[in-house]
Amino acid sequence: MNIFDKEYFPLHHFSYEVFVRCPKCSGLGKVTTVKEGYFYEKDKSAKFSCLECGHLSASLKEWLGYYVGYIGFDYKGKACGNCGSIFQKEFEITKTPYKSGMAECPVCHKEREYEINWYRYRGESPTDPFFGLDLYFQKQVKNGLLWVYNLEHLQYLRDYINATVRKRERVGLYSMIARLPDFITSSKNREAITKQLKNFEEEIRKSSANKAHKLNIG
Repeated sequence: MNIFDKEYFPLHHFSYEVFVRCPKCSGLGKVTTVKEGYFYEKDKSAKFSCLECGHLSASLKEWLGYYVGYIGFDYKGKACGNCGSIFQKEFEITKTPYKSGMAECPVCHKEREYEINWYRYRGESPTDPFFGLDLYFQKQVKNGLLWVYNLEHLQYLRDYINATVRKRERVGLYSMIARLPDFITSSKNREAITKQLKNFEEEIRKSSANKAHKLNIG
């Protein structure tokens, strides 16, 4: 019997090491931060290094990830240009923000063009949360995209998927487990998910071994 009795961590718990694609050579790179602490502490210490071309960066001037846009994204909302009613609207995430968009007032139903406020999107997406770089280890499995930050994240996910008994106390709305998509938690996909996680693990260990070898002969 496999028992999952680990604490239900938020995703950022695993973000101290994230394997990503280098923005210069598209090779394997790594974002590292302090291991413990709140997100803003990790954000300040985040560094990128490419394991292939050697590109280094303590901070990227431009966010390379996704943006999410809002009309009236604050406690005041946005006043309709026709009747003055307050409303809000969220736009789909994108990597190419645009200045304005059309929105319909829910009260008078008048559609007008409004300026959009864009924010960095750090949701459950296959990018690192500090620079927005694409994750290196991601793969389409069944009906969804499977991805991992690092070996600890991978093992934690594998332990949960293969558990026959899982503790339910203090799951938490913002825990990684509570936000897993259905295709990962579905029992019919367990074998395929586990197989791909094994492939990821072999790739990560091989890459780490190659890096260590280059340092030894360098």
